[in-house]
Amino acid sequence: MSLDSRLMTSTLISRFFIYMFSFGLAISVVFALIASAMAYLTTYIEYEKHKFPKKRLRKESLNAAIFAFATLLIIWLIAFYFIVQIVTQK
Repeated sequence: MSLDSRLMTSTLISRFFIYMFSFGLAISVVFALIASAMAYLTTYIEYEKHKFPKKRLRKESLNAAIFAFATLLIIWLIAFYFIVQIVTQK
């Protein structure tokens, strides 16, 4: 294999990695947003049963939503990173 073909292959793999990781980031954000909305609603409804004040309800629900978003975004990004690494292995 010549140097040019190895360089071209390396460039294609790096482009593929960038495209797949960008796709993974988009998918991660979409699903993390859905999960955070669900976490917000679930927390809000559950805490509403315990007669919390509205301000505290919103604060606790927002905390749960932020935690769900961050956690799932990190998990998805790590998963996509490893998937792309496995696919691009020679």
